[in-house]
Amino acid sequence: IRNEKLEDVIKTEFQKLQYQLAEATYDKIRNTKKANEQEEEAKLMKTEVIKHKAATKQIARELSDIVGRHVNTDDPKELLDVIKELQHKLANAIQDKQRAINDQQPLRDDIARLQHQLADHKLAMRKLKKELSETLGTHKEDDDPEVVNE
Repeated sequence: IRNEKLEDVIKTEFQKLQYQLAEATYDKIRNTKKANEQEEEAKLMKTEVIKHKAATKQIARELSDIVGRHVNTDDPKELLDVIKELQHKLANAIQDKQRAINDQQPLRDDIARLQHQLADHKLAMRKLKKELSETLGTHKEDDDPEVVNE
């Protein structure tokens, strides 16, 4: 009887070990599959990073061609810093241009006022010339009332 109980215990323990082995084998296969999936995902991410770095370098080269400033980077943050700096410079240049336009406005106003005065004086001169010609009775063929000799 003792041998039978011992055999039953051994049999039960053997079955437990087989289940544990099967479970461990299953876990190993599942973990290996997860590791392979993670490795594939890491490879895809690395490929994407390489593509983005290449695209960033291309943008940097194109930006260098556009602005005439050498930009050699594959770091998007550095490229963004360069773009922000250029935007700042552009904003300053626009402000400077606007200030120059605003500074020129009084001069334009003066020119317009002087042109208007000149037109008024020319008109007055024509009237005076016409009146003088009528008063003196002298009228030359080349004496056009529309032309003021300056």
